[in-house]
Amino acid sequence: MTNWGFDIIKPDKPQDKLARGGKMHHLLDIAFPKFYKDNSVWKLFPFTTPGEIKRIFEKQGVAGKYDFSSPL
Repeated sequence: MTNWGFDIIKPDKPQDKLARGGKMHHLLDIAFPKFYKDNSVWKLFPFTTPGEIKRIFEKQGVAGKYDFSSPL
């Protein structure tokens, strides 16, 4: 990976904690700036359905921190 790539995925954004270690949201921010809200599960967890993420996070009591609405 290049220095540019490492700079992109450095954990320096507030949503890094929300993403629970995920890094895909950095690339989505670059590809689609201002398309997703910062706490959007569509951006933070792109490989899991929003309904499943909501079910899991409701059990954990953290669903209120996230936006589950579609970006479209």
